Amino acid sequence: MCGAATPYRVEGNPKAIEAIQEGILPNLRNVPIYVYHSRDDPQVDFGTNEFAVRELEKLQKAHGGYEHHFEAVDGKGHAFPDLKPALDFVHKHARDPRPKKFLWQPYRKWNRMFYWLWWDEPTSEATITAELTAPNQISIEVKGLKGSRRGSRSSSTSGSWTSTKR
Repeated sequence: MCGAATPYRVEGNPKAIEAIQEGILPNLRNVPIYVYHSRDDPQVDFGTNEFAVRELEKLQKAHGGYEHHFEAVDGKGHAFPDLKPALDFVHKHARDPRPKKFLWQPYRKWNRMFYWLWWDEPTSEATITAELTAPNQISIEVKGLKGSRRGSRSSSTSGSWTSTKR
């Protein structure tokens, strides 16, 4: 990560993190990530990236993907890292531009497309899992969708659809 993901802090405890901003981590399933951070960085809180990496590990266990490496160092402050290890990692873990599975948690309402999936009214409260399950067969699962929206089932907070073209 370049810099750090935006954390949500626990009220009354500015060091404790309870979540990372929506629309960041779920969307990284198919992007190799090399995280470098010095524990004594005076400008970017080490705990934020440490928390984000733990969240990536949870996503990896639940959904596969999320190839990442976390290099925590001491004594480097906010200095720029040696790029060779990061470049070697990225070279070994090339991003698939047409993955068979992806997760999308929209963040910006104007961003209505992710890979090949289009959504007229995206909302950050939902996370979509889209997967090519067989030739000409796509499975779409939506979790966290609240209330009634055009094109969704109004009584459901989650749903799953499979489409097969013959």
